[in-house]
Amino acid sequence: MPDDYVPTWNGDPASFESFVTACEWYATGLKDQERKLAASRIWQRLTGAAKSVVKHLNPSDFDSPAGLNKLWALASCWPRAFLILLFS
Repeated sequence: MPDDYVPTWNGDPASFESFVTACEWYATGLKDQERKLAASRIWQRLTGAAKSVVKHLNPSDFDSPAGLNKLWALASCWPRAFLILLFS
């Protein structure tokens, strides 16, 4: 993978677990001073239903080394939310 690789996801519940794993590996590979940017970088790469669910989030709430963990705290309900969005 290129050095500038950032995981992306379109909201498909079937690929959610793979996406989370890719994000964990991505964050682990960042330098300490770059970890506060992980949530922002991943947010920017979301597409489709995934983007529609998170577009209302305030970036400053995730601008810290723990930002990705905060995003995952919200992510626990994402697959259900996407199913509702996709099939309603």
